[in-house]
Amino acid sequence: MKQLQKNRIQIAALSETCMYDSGVKIINEFTWIFSGLPSVNKTRNAHGVAICLDKTAAKVWKDSGSEWEAVSERIVKIKLKCLFVNLTIISIYSPVNPTNNKKNDDSQKFYNDLQDVINRIPTEDMYIIMGDFNARVGWNNQKQQNLSNSIGPYAVDITNENGEKLIDLSTINNLIITNTFFKHKLVHQTSWMHPGNKQWHMIDYTLVNKKFRSSIEDCRMYRKAAGAIGTDHHLMRIKIKLHFRSRRKLFQKKVVYDSIKMKNDNALKQFQKDLIPTLSDATDKTISIDEKYDRFVEHMKTNAEKILKIDENKNRKQEKRPGNNGIRKRWEDKVKEDTEHCQIKNWRKYSLNRDHWRELINKNVQNRPVHQKIKEIIYEYKQRAVNRRNDGLAASHRVTKIKVTEILVKNTNNHYVCPGCGIQFKPQGITNHVKACINAQVWCKNNKIK
Repeated sequence: MKQLQKNRIQIAALSETCMYDSGVKIINEFTWIFSGLPSVNKTRNAHGVAICLDKTAAKVWKDSGSEWEAVSERIVKIKLKCLFVNLTIISIYSPVNPTNNKKNDDSQKFYNDLQDVINRIPTEDMYIIMGDFNARVGWNNQKQQNLSNSIGPYAVDITNENGEKLIDLSTINNLIITNTFFKHKLVHQTSWMHPGNKQWHMIDYTLVNKKFRSSIEDCRMYRKAAGAIGTDHHLMRIKIKLHFRSRRKLFQKKVVYDSIKMKNDNALKQFQKDLIPTLSDATDKTISIDEKYDRFVEHMKTNAEKILKIDENKNRKQEKRPGNNGIRKRWEDKVKEDTEHCQIKNWRKYSLNRDHWRELINKNVQNRPVHQKIKEIIYEYKQRAVNRRNDGLAASHRVTKIKVTEILVKNTNNHYVCPGCGIQFKPQGITNHVKACINAQVWCKNNKIK
């Protein structure tokens, strides 16, 4: 509890609580909504999840109707009705990465239950899934990077079997794994150390639907909290700030006065006559000077709008509707051009109906046959786009490519010599030749040139 207060956490999702049964408890001014195995079946296996709310979050939850659901010993859900959007919090604890058929069945059952919970959430609501997924996600190959949009550029692991299920769940439900979208130090990205090889991994995740991805401002790990509690997982903290569309500003319409009426003697006399009652307030000592000024200004505006305002009905200029001479001229020019090109007779008769005219001139149109190597051309352009994205990603990680001209040295003729076949090339052509040369493939591989 002290760590939640110290890190100013209002809603906490807890995994592996080992609390039996399900229910709601109040412990040290924090409201616990928990779910676990039945107390009849005592076990040493890890189980149990909970959602912990502070005073503010608990008040919102109670005002929302205290909705909660214990789906299983690994999934618990609550719903908060906020001002503009409903928020659903799901706390989970996934089985470990399967190594046999029994563990694989447990993992599959967990993801099926989680999918059923997501299907019951309205599409317009925001929902956050937090907890220990026991999964590792990352870029195993280029193909996976192109297909999945749920993983960000800052993943630190290689995808395992649980990770593939997590990616499939995120892709199907249009979710993003927020941990992988924020750049932090490695110590602030990983949450658990493997007891065997002593390597740190990212296995605790926060998922949110893409519609509200801009509401997640940060996601990182805090290591000091774990030492005080005595757990092998570090505290994962996310900052949420809901962004809504701003209202349109209402501008007051500016009043325009008639300059002709200002020069009219009758209008000016009427305006002065109406101001006389306001001047009598100047001698009243019971009213402060500020109130007298406000009354005078308001009375002046009212009288000016009444007497000196432009009469829109009388002074409105009647705008002539633009003619269609330009449209008609362009149509006649188009008809003449089509007539000369298609050699059409009796064009006056056919051009009366535009649809019939288009059918007539399109008879002579010849469609070109589809290129025989269209698949190869499309694949080439897609591959270029993939290479551009990889170059941008490498630049963001400060990974610079090694150029051929940086390794080779010019000869006396100011030319470069291919290390594979020995042919001389100018600086403009040596790079493409070396990459395409069969004899230079080993040299490119040794120098890490792609």
